[in-house]
Amino acid sequence: MISVIIPTHNRIKALQNCLISLFAQTLLPQEIIVIVDSSNDGTKNYLLGLGAKIKVVNHEQNLGQSEARNSGIKIAQGDVLVFIDDDCTAKPDWLEQIQKTLTQTQAEVIIGKTIYVAENYKGYFPERTVGNNNGTWPGSGNIAYKKLVFNKIGLFNPLFDEYHNEDSELAIRAVQMNTKFVQAPEVIVYHQKTYWTTPSLVASAKNAAVWVIFKKLYPLHYNYFSSPVWKGLIINPLDYLFILGLPIILPILFGRYLWNGQRNFKIFFTKWPVLLFLRRWYIYKEAWRQKIWMV
Repeated sequence: MISVIIPTHNRIKALQNCLISLFAQTLLPQEIIVIVDSSNDGTKNYLLGLGAKIKVVNHEQNLGQSEARNSGIKIAQGDVLVFIDDDCTAKPDWLEQIQKTLTQTQAEVIIGKTIYVAENYKGYFPERTVGNNNGTWPGSGNIAYKKLVFNKIGLFNPLFDEYHNEDSELAIRAVQMNTKFVQAPEVIVYHQKTYWTTPSLVASAKNAAVWVIFKKLYPLHYNYFSSPVWKGLIINPLDYLFILGLPIILPILFGRYLWNGQRNFKIFFTKWPVLLFLRRWYIYKEAWRQKIWMV
């Protein structure tokens, strides 16, 4: 039995698209659980109108991605728990391919492939081109866990929500406990079009600092999924090249930004160069706190 778990927070239109794609699956899910993490955009009434097709968990307060998914895990009846984000849509054979992979392998976790918008689509900043085109990263937008795995490793850890890497931490923890992962690029979802805002860019600056914590907690396994850490020392090394080359690179990037019809200068300069320096600051701060030599 397959249970599909979807956390959502104030993204009713995206959620509707996601659910439509699930209702059109060649292999229909036996259970769909939507966790409404304190939404005020009409999501509750919309889901109420769907009746028994959906199990709904309502959080009165916004508890974050980890607690939302954990609420779904706790009530799920399926042997296999499949996670998709509310701003993704599933290819029609998504669940069929998951079942096929389970049948043909000894997988405990299946990592799927996430394509931004559509095949060969090219988005331009400030679009947030979220993707996992090689199907190698264990992101929670397209991943399946056998429920027994959570009995072995525990649930999502909300401490990593602020780094937007709670799914990475769970997967690395699972690797440490000898869980078998299988990459299945034929298990495909499409990430709906989304955009950065100035606040979301600033908030994302902290994400890279999580690799300092991962290296301390999981020194033998933090790099299992090919982390952005070079030689175990430098996190996001390309940042340094961009910083050193800003006098040359910045005018080129700015020209490209204008060429693509964008005129929001605040968000442009938040990414170039504010985000670069802010990201380094969080990394240095976390390395100092954890007493680890990483830059």
